[in-house]
Amino acid sequence: MDEETRAFHNDLARRACTDEAAFTELYTIYIEQIFPFVMKRVGHRETCEDIVSDVFRKVFLHLRTFNPKRSSFRTWIFRIATNTVIDHYRVNRNERKPSFVDLSELALHPSDDDSPHDLVLAEDQKASIRSCLTQLPKRDEEVLTLRYIQDLSNQEIADILEISPNHVGVLLHRALKKMKGILEPTTSTL
Repeated sequence: MDEETRAFHNDLARRACTDEAAFTELYTIYIEQIFPFVMKRVGHRETCEDIVSDVFRKVFLHLRTFNPKRSSFRTWIFRIATNTVIDHYRVNRNERKPSFVDLSELALHPSDDDSPHDLVLAEDQKASIRSCLTQLPKRDEEVLTLRYIQDLSNQEIADILEISPNHVGVLLHRALKKMKGILEPTTSTL
């Protein structure tokens, strides 16, 4: 997210404390990001809808506590979403947690110019990535998803996970190294 957009969202959050239209605009912007973020973690539409509602309820109730000097609004709302999902699993300890990453988002989309051979290779690559991700620890899946699917910066991930940006970099490096280690034997046979 560029600095101009970040500043606009932070200003919108400030105005949303007293302006219903500003809050509606924030909701419209962030529902598109928060819903899939939560859905990947719970894997059940109705549960996701309940959690997302709770996230925006918390945002509405605590908007006055948002401090743009501490973090961006985007980081703040993702932190609320992360904590709300964690709270959900604390209360529902026996509920099965789905794989963190929605593997369909990692699909390599074929183009009309792809040959049948290219399509088979793309399917093999998708299968390898799926297999790899299911073998990674949840923390590695989480960091990779936040960075490469949600496109968050290391600082934003650090704020969400409450760790340092350097630690995020280390986690990303280790997760990618693990992924490479899992994928290398698979890709060498292609």
